[in-house]
Amino acid sequence: MIKETVCRVYYSKLYRDEMENNLHASQKKLAMKLLKQGFIEFFGIEFDEKKIKRTPLGKPYYDDGKEYYFNISHCPDMVAVAVSKVSVGVDVEGMRQIKYGTVQKCCSLEEFSYVIDRNVSEPDKRAYLGKEEVKRFIQLWTLKESFVKMTGEGLRNPVNTIVFDINQFKKCGELMIGKKLQEKSSTSCFCFWQDFVLALSLQKNMEQSPYLIEWKEQKF
Repeated sequence: MIKETVCRVYYSKLYRDEMENNLHASQKKLAMKLLKQGFIEFFGIEFDEKKIKRTPLGKPYYDDGKEYYFNISHCPDMVAVAVSKVSVGVDVEGMRQIKYGTVQKCCSLEEFSYVIDRNVSEPDKRAYLGKEEVKRFIQLWTLKESFVKMTGEGLRNPVNTIVFDINQFKKCGELMIGKKLQEKSSTSCFCFWQDFVLALSLQKNMEQSPYLIEWKEQKF
């Protein structure tokens, strides 16, 4: 069976020595490059920035009368763009220092147990996570972000109510793929690239389906 590509993610590192004085302007410039490439290669049309509109809740969409879905994410050193045939959310984050208090605020009890790999009954909220704990928290955070970007709701609900059980995620090529708890109609996944985590959520059940997600690193 020939599998159809339902989504493609383009990502590129943002090198400090090539940045303009304004980080936001540099991120936007790179995102537009990736979007233009994605629209040509994936949809077969020229991208027109003027057609980007926003829903009442602020989610960007392409106003062309057809279903050209896209989403953008960036962190200080990287930009990712997803183009898709279904509603999509993408998020990218680099490794950084994170405090216990952040985990307590953002994670459910089960997620907290997944992130913290030691017996800490009453952790100091100001203390920093260890390296592997940071990695696990970033996995969860990017999944949460990608999901609410897919739905278009944003973080309007408490982030600790958007729950993922990464222990139930399955290896699929370079991806770890699974679902938000109690969610049947969408699929989420994440992967690692250097010191970054990229997460994607799609409004489609990808389990046992003839669909593919493609990831393409770009160098300009």
